[in-house]
Order: sequence, then C-alpha cells, then structure tokens
Amino acid sequence: MRINATDERKCGDCYSCCEVLKIEELKSSNYDKCKYASCNGCSIYEKRPLPCVSYKCMWLTGLGEENQRPDKLGLIFDHNDDKFSKKFRSIAKFDLMIARETFLGASQTKRGRKFLTSLKKKCPIYLFRADGTNKVIAKNEKLKEKVIKIINKAVLNCIEE
Repeated sequence: MRINATDERKCGDCYSCCEVLKIEELKSSNYDKCKYASCNGCSIYEKRPLPCVSYKCMWLTGLGEENQRPDKLGLIFDHNDDKFSKKFRSIAKFDLMIARETFLGASQTKRGRKFLTSLKKKCPIYLFRADGTNKVIAKNEKLKEKVIKIINKAVLNCIEE
C-alpha cells in the first residue's frame, strides 16, 4: 500500500543515499560511501551539509511500497535538481527520473525489473548501475532514443558552461 500524502515516511535503517550520491561538500563521489555513514547512522547528522539535509529520495515522498525502500529494493530514485537535470528538463520539456543501483545487479533482480517496468510507463528513467555503466529505460524505443539524444545534448551543454 502506498502512503497518503499526509503520512510521513522516515529513512529508518536505510542510508542508501549515503552510499551512492556524490556530495561535493564532503568530497565524495558517486558510489563512494560517505565516510560519516555507519551502522549507527550519520556521525555528523547535526552538522551535515545542506545537500544531505535537503535530499529526499522518491520513496520518502511516496513512491512505492514499504518493501521497495531503497535498501530493500536495491534502487534509489529521485528527480535531481542538479545542473544536468535542469538542463535536461529545459531541452526536453519533460522530466527524467534518476535511478541508482544501491548494490550491483539490483536492476536485474525480479523485483527490480518489475518496479522499473511499472515506472517507465509514467516517466523515462536514467539508470546508473553500481558497475559504473548507465542505461535509459523508456516505455518505447522511440522515446528511449529521444531521451538518449537529449541526455547527450544536456551533458555537452553542461560541459560547455
């Protein structure tokens, strides 16, 4: 069951974002587990940087069921507000969901494939795999090719700026 908009989800034991997201203020890179993350949570929680404070994965905002929490599903989803995502939206005039594997092969598990298949009907997905590769997932081949072209254009625009 999905939560109501009035309910609030909590991270609980999940700290998948601390394992996969690049946080410049902490000098971490994608898939570089944050040095402040531990089994007890964040050791600098009260003083963590703004990107950590403001980040909300889509599970926290109501995407999926309880058993699809990022640490359980192996995939974390968001609509980034980074430079690339803003550039993509300005070119495409539609949104792109970002998905990241939290462990190698999570997108290829039965549960991962099923969830990605259901989501691609609503919005194209740019999947970052734990092995460093990426993939566009869309409801049809025509949209997939369009998204790939826009991603390439957005990346070039970001590099040129």
